[in-house]
Order: sequence, then structure tokens, then C-alpha cells
Amino acid sequence: MATNFRALLAQKTNEVERPKTTPKGHFCATLINHEFGQSKRKQTPFVRFNCQLTSALSDVDPVALEGIDLSERKMWQDFYITPGSLFRLTDMLNRVLGYEEGRQFDERIPDCDGMDVVVLVIHEQSEDGTETYAKIKTIMSASAAGDDEMEAEAA
Repeated sequence: MATNFRALLAQKTNEVERPKTTPKGHFCATLINHEFGQSKRKQTPFVRFNCQLTSALSDVDPVALEGIDLSERKMWQDFYITPGSLFRLTDMLNRVLGYEEGRQFDERIPDCDGMDVVVLVIHEQSEDGTETYAKIKTIMSASAAGDDEMEAEAA
């Protein structure tokens, strides 16, 4: 469904509410797709994994979750493509797909599209300290995400 920009812009500015921040904790999600881009500041290449949250796990505060429609919560995690940071992408691919010897990044990255995963959402402050943002810290396979692994990731 296409966004109706005229209807959005016809709203009164004083009647628009700030959305609640997604609470911290583990969520089931689907990796919708991936896309390549460049950072705004240094033009560093990255791959972005876009996620659709589907449900909250037991470590998510149910009170903080009230009023949040997870079907409208899309989040992402970026992995820089530089010699010094490729290990982070390797770690994520191994957590999601399992260890696969001899396959290249450009072969494995598309295999993540459509995968059911568990994501760890954390909170981060804006540079000026006035805003709190939810961001994905870790993506792991839904089938391999046991309680011990999730506790270790949250620490």
C-alpha cells in the first residue's frame, strides 16, 4: 500500500505523537532483505540487513511493549565492508547461516533474505543525549538461539 503523503501532511502538527521506543531485549524477526550503501560521513561501504520484528521474547518488558504494534516495527543492522570490520559480518553470517567453509560473502549474504532470526535490541543515546534510539546489536538464527546464547549476547 502506497503512503498517502497528502493525508500525512494535512495533519495538525500538534496532534502528531512521537512513537514509543522499541524496548530492549530479544525479538523474533524476519530478515526481509539486504541492501548495499555508503555511510554519509566517510562514504564507507556497508551492507544493511532489514528486519521485520514479529514477536517479543521473555526478556522484553511487557509494560514497555504496551501500545507498540510490532508489525509496524522495521529495524536494520549495518555491517561495514572494510578489511578491519569484515569479521563482524562473518560472525553474523555464521550465527544466522552456520559456518560454511569456502563460500564468499557475495554468495552468503543473499541466503539471509527471508530467514527467521532472533535479534537483540539495545538502547543508544543520541550524541546530544536528548533522544534514546533502539538499535539491533546482534542477529542470530532463530533455530540456534537458545537461552544461554541469548543471555551471553545480552551481557
